Amino acid sequence: MKRCWCVSAWAVICVWCLGRTLQGGHEARFSQEQRAYWAFQPVNPPSVPEVSLRHRVRTPIDAFVLERLEKQGLSLDSPAEKHEWLRRAKFDLLGLPPTPEEIERFIGDDSAGAYERLIDEFLASPHYGEAWGRHWLDLVRYAETAGFNADPLRPLAYKYRDYVIRAFNADTPYDRFIQEQIAGDELFPESEDALIATGYNVMWPDESNASDILLARQEALNDLTANVGSVFLGLSIGCAQCHDHKFDPILQTDFYQLQAFFAGIVPVESVPVGSHDALADYQRKLRAWLEETAAVRNELHGLESTAMAMAGREKRMKFPPIVLDAIDTPVEHRTAVQRQFAFWSQRQITVSDQELEAQWTTSQKTRRDELRQRRAELEKQKPQPPGRLAAWVGTEVQSEPPATHLLAGGGYQRPLQEAPPGFPVALVNGASNLAKVTSPRLGTSGRRTALAKWLSDPGNPLTARVMVNRIWQGHFGRGIVADANDFGTQTEPPMHPELLDWLASEFVARGWSIKEMHRLIMLSEVYRQSSHRRSAEQPDHHGMEVDPANTL
Repeated sequence: MKRCWCVSAWAVICVWCLGRTLQGGHEARFSQEQRAYWAFQPVNPPSVPEVSLRHRVRTPIDAFVLERLEKQGLSLDSPAEKHEWLRRAKFDLLGLPPTPEEIERFIGDDSAGAYERLIDEFLASPHYGEAWGRHWLDLVRYAETAGFNADPLRPLAYKYRDYVIRAFNADTPYDRFIQEQIAGDELFPESEDALIATGYNVMWPDESNASDILLARQEALNDLTANVGSVFLGLSIGCAQCHDHKFDPILQTDFYQLQAFFAGIVPVESVPVGSHDALADYQRKLRAWLEETAAVRNELHGLESTAMAMAGREKRMKFPPIVLDAIDTPVEHRTAVQRQFAFWSQRQITVSDQELEAQWTTSQKTRRDELRQRRAELEKQKPQPPGRLAAWVGTEVQSEPPATHLLAGGGYQRPLQEAPPGFPVALVNGASNLAKVTSPRLGTSGRRTALAKWLSDPGNPLTARVMVNRIWQGHFGRGIVADANDFGTQTEPPMHPELLDWLASEFVARGWSIKEMHRLIMLSEVYRQSSHRRSAEQPDHHGMEVDPANTL
């Protein structure tokens, strides 16, 4: 009897949860407390406070920290010895210890601007991009292999790594850095770096021998969606994959509307490069060439795909008809989702030349050779792009991406209503959360452009806060918000919200310059403090009792 009651209760709960999912969407009502949550409010830079110890204020950072210390009867610690500060600074910026020559030179330099010059010297080092680029590569789960059991190489993935290093060394403005990674192919098609940057969109772990291709596609999109949420917004959006977030005002519809921006993404290893006008002209000529040569190419494709299907029939058996249709459809006729299916499946159907040759009859071979010769002649007339780049790139191949649906319980087999591209409801301050998408002339949807511009908009309440918090964490070991990837309600509130907002607004005002934030932090008295514990004879020695976690 008890067992029956448990099963019955479980069934009731399942129906209730599904009902909440279906009825939620944009009609969900957040509590007043959720709507007022600090991270979702616009960045409102406070005035720099006045403090008693003005002689200890080198940057406004010092004033914010001193104000709170003075209220507790405390002050900043004494400055670190020059060799201590030098070691700290070089490890922070370059990940390397100072050389004996650098120590001797810096200790002997008593001129004004000695600290500033050393910071600039470190920021100009190529090792800076390697050290800070590594932090970014960890965030975006960069790898040169695909993961899982087979763990195959991604031979061109290293170009994304090198791009990130170059971007940090060049102090690429953070808003541009975001735009290049999310939609570089749409916004800056003439820039090789911007095209390489879109490798971010296909850095997902990839089970290369997956038999369930539809599941592999969905898991890749889920991974990308969750990563965008944590890296750029500092939110655990991935927790809303199966249901509304249990703690934060993030709806399940938010998860899939964010995913819709990436629905048409396909990994490719070669992309055209050129201006918008030049690429539009190239694509127009290419479409004309494809129409003129369709008869020859389609007949040859039919012969070759039939032979390939026969040679690989045992390997094809594990795939459903929808995937086999994608494999057998000529490349230029494939829809976006068929290209995705083909990407995950075709690499599993490899056959040897001998196996393939055995499928041809004599008459088929004769016709095949005639068609191949004719195709080779036509290829000489094929339009060429202004330039071409070999790189691991995440782009789109059609202006109409496949539909994204809300998934009951997160299962791809149970699609519910369609989810158009949109932004998390809690972040749009009551405005429509649907993205205004303008399709570019380059054969892509334009969806990622809308997302990139929203993420990099100065009015976005999270983007600048999240990044300056990461920079602060890189210098002090802990961010102003303790969990740099989760600004949600389950994370400790910021230990100094006014300072966080001032830094975020200053970041934007200084052109989204990461190097400027390094300078601002490292030239402060807060950063220059000694890390030695004070003795009982020193002033303010009771600071350990008042502020043991050093949060003031």
